[in-house]
Amino acid sequence: MRARIIGIGFVGVLAGVLALAGGCGGGNGRLSARDYVRETSTVCSHANRAIARITGPHLELAVDGTSVTERIVAIHRDSVDSLRRLRPPKDYEGMAKLWIALVDQSVDELDAMRTSLRAGDSNAAFEYAQKASVLDARSREIARRQGITPCKVPELVR
Repeated sequence: MRARIIGIGFVGVLAGVLALAGGCGGGNGRLSARDYVRETSTVCSHANRAIARITGPHLELAVDGTSVTERIVAIHRDSVDSLRRLRPPKDYEGMAKLWIALVDQSVDELDAMRTSLRAGDSNAAFEYAQKASVLDARSREIARRQGITPCKVPELVR
């Protein structure tokens, strides 16, 4: 009985790995520029829509609390993981690394803002929000130059 369960588990894992490889342009192959732009835009568009559903048009994260920010961080962390799994064309590689790093760092700053808000340190939260906004603006500019729909951190400071 035990060998059977392990065997089924291995087949399931193998099927999952093969499905992931097929969904990412086939194993070690790089995506074409067109496919990379399409795939990354899809990842960010999904994240942006998910965040828009929870934030609404008038949310100010630094005022409205930490639970919404926690959900936004989780959505963007999933997006960053998805972006990292995509294999850009060789000539997009440097741009992709920088862009994803900026998105990732803006999410880290957003998470630090949430932690500061929880601790009651509004000054630190404001500084983290400013850093997240600057990093987000940089990442959006890089994405736009390549024709990619950017992953957006909601407006944090007004």
